[in-house]
Amino acid sequence: MRKPQRLTPEQASSWVPDPPPPGGLVDWAQFFPKPGPVELEIGFGKGAFLVASAEKHSDVNFLGVEHERKYAFLAASRLARRGLTNARVFAADGSRLLALNIPAQSVSAIHLYFPDPWWKTRHHKRRIMTPAFLLAVSKALKTGHPFHMATDVEDYFLNTLKLLENCSSLSLQQAWHCRDMPPPEAVVTNFERKAHAQGRSVFRLIATTKAEHSGSNIKVE
Repeated sequence: MRKPQRLTPEQASSWVPDPPPPGGLVDWAQFFPKPGPVELEIGFGKGAFLVASAEKHSDVNFLGVEHERKYAFLAASRLARRGLTNARVFAADGSRLLALNIPAQSVSAIHLYFPDPWWKTRHHKRRIMTPAFLLAVSKALKTGHPFHMATDVEDYFLNTLKLLENCSSLSLQQAWHCRDMPPPEAVVTNFERKAHAQGRSVFRLIATTKAEHSGSNIKVE
């Protein structure tokens, strides 16, 4: 079966608005034609979770952030072909955009699936999962709303759990792992299906914002 033709950047441009300048806040009403809760996915890769979620939940607005422009336009093309006006993508650095451009307590869920593990020890400092990132997550989320994270790298998962233990603004609700293939109707990433198909465990967690820390100030260097 022939793959559908990818849209040109010009055809997909409506789904890839320019992110706001440093310090400027995203105006959700500007990007989405219908009001509704907003969910954010950081580092969506080829967009499998983003596109499937937008199709399944038409009453929710989704913003995907991906620093690889080729993947941003690939996902935008998939959204455009399906006419999914409840999803947009930014070609930007997800951690900086989350910290600097997302209004406080404006997001109903944040998704981070299979972030780059940066395997070499000397590169661990480049991992997105840091205390500053978790603080940015807690600032953007509405009180009590979820942060979802998944990885197939156990070391990365255990390190995230340690960071959450020392995070005063997020509370761990669930943490688990499994090797079972998700059901066909489940909304998951391509990475997750590949990991299960190869017999690897997938580690997942859900954390929520603590009320007393919503809207905390963030310092980004």
